[in-house]
Amino acid sequence: MGNLTKFIIATGVVIVAVVILLVATTTISNIGRIKTLGIECDTRTIDWGELAGGYGANYTIQVKVLDSSANLTLSTENWNPATAADYIHLSWDYVDGTILQPQVWTPITLTLTVDENITGVSNYSFDIVIVAEA
Repeated sequence: MGNLTKFIIATGVVIVAVVILLVATTTISNIGRIKTLGIECDTRTIDWGELAGGYGANYTIQVKVLDSSANLTLSTENWNPATAADYIHLSWDYVDGTILQPQVWTPITLTLTVDENITGVSNYSFDIVIVAEA
């Protein structure tokens, strides 16, 4: 196993880990889309950067419920390649059941993690879907 140098860049509440690999270790890269229903989001795409197996990245977005108080749900779709979904996982710090009030911006941190045993994926794409449910 070779040397691994890790740099952390912090800007406000967003912390992004940039991994520079010096020896033959596979990295994958992606710029993903965010699709919303019933909310407004300050971000439409996320550049997750290049991630190696066993690493992850955080990205903070701001969301605003449009019409009435609502709970949010998170899902993903349109994975390309489809096998990427077996190795790459998305989570968030939003607590399920928390009711958001309309017209109030709320920060939510999305976390993308890559399984350390990832194989066969060098580039990928997927859609993040956030839905407001009254």
